[in-house]
Amino acid sequence: MFKRYSFFTCLVVTATLVFPCFNSFSQTTTQSKRITKPVTIDGSAQEWINPFGLYESKTKLMFAIANDDITLYLCFQCPDPVNQDKIMQAGMQVSISTKGKNKLNAAIQFPLKKTDKKNKEDEILIEKPNTIAGLKAAFLLNNYTMLTNGFKKSNGLVLIKESKNILLAMNWDSINTLVYEIAIPFSELVDSNEAATELNKEFTLEVEIFAVSQPDMENFNIKGLNSNNAASVVNSGAMQNYGGTPNGTGNAMLDSYNGMGMMNGYPVNGMAGMTDQQTNAWDGSSPPQYRDISGMFEKTQMKQKFLLTLSQ
Repeated sequence: MFKRYSFFTCLVVTATLVFPCFNSFSQTTTQSKRITKPVTIDGSAQEWINPFGLYESKTKLMFAIANDDITLYLCFQCPDPVNQDKIMQAGMQVSISTKGKNKLNAAIQFPLKKTDKKNKEDEILIEKPNTIAGLKAAFLLNNYTMLTNGFKKSNGLVLIKESKNILLAMNWDSINTLVYEIAIPFSELVDSNEAATELNKEFTLEVEIFAVSQPDMENFNIKGLNSNNAASVVNSGAMQNYGGTPNGTGNAMLDSYNGMGMMNGYPVNGMAGMTDQQTNAWDGSSPPQYRDISGMFEKTQMKQKFLLTLSQ
């Protein structure tokens, strides 16, 4: 049977995430990594040097910047499941800018910023959406366009798979980290007759992760979703209730949001952050720990200055 898919932070089990040592965001200028072979933009980080050297705590993104003689490459990794859900639900924008003469202010939106009035008739139906794989497949099927503006040539609503100039891909790796890649030709950033000067400018990378619209509910306790709150658990993939009883009875969020539906327990190695111990359906005997999702309803953004590494 086919059902409409829906996201609402349904896979947000708390686990300890261990990160390598990263340079946290600051206003210092970083240097793009020079590469000699073009990166294949396919939503995979295998061609990139891991771990990434840059991390920003507000957006919870690890990222890397590289270039060859003709193209700027960006790659973002998001292991946090709540942040992944936020990106999928609300949308994300990546901007590149410069100051001074011939200043640049260009941006790519993907996923597109969501509005409150979403046309559900436009959603593609998919079989078995109540699984991790089903959710990913449904998302990618229903998010196939990017919005570009401020570039030299390619602006407007573009089908991602048909774009020949600015390339973008998003996918998940084997441990369910979201990977987001972009390739932008220099010809989209600077005019050819000004290339020698303009490419040596300081660029600013900015990322905005938009906010999910907060549900209009009485007694909606966002902060109460974090821990030891048996009445707000994500039980078997469905948001059960807020203010109900520990066994999951009461007014179910599943009905209000056409939620994920019931899965047979927590999937093994689900969205990043789930542990392999959490593979059985919750029996209500001991409240499990869950992430605080209050950040879902706040826009987060970062800026990073960088210089291209050009050939002599």
